[in-house]
Amino acid sequence: MLTREYRGIRYDDPWLQREFERLLSEVDALERARAPVEEEHRKAERAREDGEISEREFRAVDDRYIAANNKIAAAKKRVDQFLQANKNYRVEK
Repeated sequence: MLTREYRGIRYDDPWLQREFERLLSEVDALERARAPVEEEHRKAERAREDGEISEREFRAVDDRYIAANNKIAAAKKRVDQFLQANKNYRVEK
């Protein structure tokens, strides 16, 4: 499920391609790890709206969701930095 924003980017240099794919796999793994937290967050939002959980209970779930999103953002930033440092890629359609 490699992230869509980087689909089709290719390097001729095998080392660069492997490093790029490694960075993408980190993003992918973090996105997959976020999925259950995201679902828990949706449920917690509904439960808070329905008065089933306290604001403090919701905050705990929300903090985990924010942390997961921050990890993904940091991993995507590493990919973007790699692309900026190694601009000799091509985009295949």
